[in-house]
Amino acid sequence: MKRSRSEGTDRPDSEIPAKSAGNSCQACQSPTGQRKLDDRLLRLMARELHLSRVDLLRFVECEMSYEDYLRRMIDEGHLRA
Repeated sequence: MKRSRSEGTDRPDSEIPAKSAGNSCQACQSPTGQRKLDDRLLRLMARELHLSRVDLLRFVECEMSYEDYLRRMIDEGHLRA
């Protein structure tokens, strides 16, 4: 089955806006080719994952494992065991 790319997104059938979709304030290209996210977007992502901005960065940098994240969500009542 052929997967189509949704217009203005980074991934096929994604709802994540791409830089070229007119959202230049959300992400920009660094000189090394890596994407950088602004603080507003990081705060929104952190809130969605029930993490502080600092903990979101720890999670993204693999300083917090997925198992640690799940345990935290259970301990804080966001998930049931």
